[in-house]
Amino acid sequence: AQWGPKNKERTAAWFAGVAPVDNPKYAFAALYESDARNADSAHGGDTAAPMIARVLRELAKDEKTAETAKKKAKQKKPADDAPVTDEEDEAKPAKKDEAN
Repeated sequence: AQWGPKNKERTAAWFAGVAPVDNPKYAFAALYESDARNADSAHGGDTAAPMIARVLRELAKDEKTAETAKKKAKQKKPADDAPVTDEEDEAKPAKKDEAN
């Protein structure tokens, strides 16, 4: 969407919405204001929407990085019922009963 005075001194284009559409996590609105030189090219889909697209791409990268790190951390942590290896067993201090 866009608006501007009849003499085209300035024009504002905006774009608003939510993402992802099926299960919204983010709400956004972008406003792009241009002067008379760029007034004809200021449209919500041409100027404001690409700004939102850049932000959403960065958010997606950050979420993917965080998800990958979480999966790696989970893989490194042994389960409580995992068998103890010989190296892990030797590294544990002996209990008092076993020492005597």
